[in-house]
Amino acid sequence: MDLRKLRHVHVLAEEGNFTRAARRLNLTQPALTRSVQSLETALSLRLFDRHAGGVRPTVDGERVLEHARAMLRLESSLRSEVGLLARGDAGRVAFGIGPMLVPILGPVLARVLGKAPMLEVRVEIESVHVLAELLLDNRIDFFVADILHARTVADLEATELHAIAAGYFIRADHPLAGRAAISAADLRAYPLASPALVSGGEVLLDAPVPAITCEDCATLKQVTLATDAVMLGMNLSMQPELDEGRIVALPVVLTPGGHSQVGVVQRAGRTRSAAAQRIIAAFDAELAFHAKTASGSA
Repeated sequence: MDLRKLRHVHVLAEEGNFTRAARRLNLTQPALTRSVQSLETALSLRLFDRHAGGVRPTVDGERVLEHARAMLRLESSLRSEVGLLARGDAGRVAFGIGPMLVPILGPVLARVLGKAPMLEVRVEIESVHVLAELLLDNRIDFFVADILHARTVADLEATELHAIAAGYFIRADHPLAGRAAISAADLRAYPLASPALVSGGEVLLDAPVPAITCEDCATLKQVTLATDAVMLGMNLSMQPELDEGRIVALPVVLTPGGHSQVGVVQRAGRTRSAAAQRIIAAFDAELAFHAKTASGSA
């Protein structure tokens, strides 16, 4: 069905006159006449009765016009929806983040949803290997986390955003506090509080034991403040407590250079939606701020 011709008969029915309808449609009167006649021929129905003052829909024409109006409303709705989707102002996005990035989740969503209130967002907060499984199962569109593990997983594509300072953290009055140097043996004397670590030792070569594993950053910090546990994490997740002096960083690096390579991970070969790109851009901006802050204080 030709929507253009349906629009022509719709406007003609509203105006009741070929001249006025043609003017409104920015067509010549002969062109409008040919369009209406072509539709009548295609449908094998007479849609309008002609009279001296103009035209009026036939009984069959009224029925056709009912459906035409419904189709035109759907087209208008589709065009509006496509416009919103193209700008990233609407749509559905499911994404994941690592537990250590939870502190920037609020600012990211505020940055995005403040300008796109019609966007539907679902967030999974899990360890990197669980996020990778969710992504491979098509249960999320992408995730933002340390990309070291993701780069070893087939069918995943990782793009680095920023290097974020990371390391070990303890409460201010911990037995290790104040030492100029910390050895692996020193660390092994205390429990490690961290999100679930990927296997193979990619993240931590000499992990203290026993371990306290939790995917909630706030809980890990509570454990760190209340016990002798050593917490593994990113500086941005510890910043309030570091600023207050309740938690301090140990002089031991998490990775070479003391940074975590944070980036976005998605299925290889997949096209991101405009809404997903909008959210990733917001993560990029928030991470850039923390990377710059860490660099400036180094």
